[in-house]
Amino acid sequence: MTEIILFLISFLTRFVFLYFGYPSVTHDEADYFINSYLLAKTGSDIYNQKFFLTSGILNATSSIPVYLGSLVYLFFEKSVISGRLPYAIMNSLIPVLFT
Repeated sequence: MTEIILFLISFLTRFVFLYFGYPSVTHDEADYFINSYLLAKTGSDIYNQKFFLTSGILNATSSIPVYLGSLVYLFFEKSVISGRLPYAIMNSLIPVLFT
């Protein structure tokens, strides 16, 4: 029961500030969002590489968050909320997994 309450508290606090807290996107977030969106729509990253391990515009970004973030763009349109949604869900599950 405490895990459910902890998950709800962490879930709601992250989703309240998902858009209204920081409406602009930083360059690091934009790098993940663009690569995730392109992976969902075209199957490759920004450099047209399929099955990439690292990608990025300014510096190398890990491929695991890009692959997980691309799942959202299969169901939602491109926006700030849909870009931050998978990371907010994963961060909400972290306190539950380690209690």
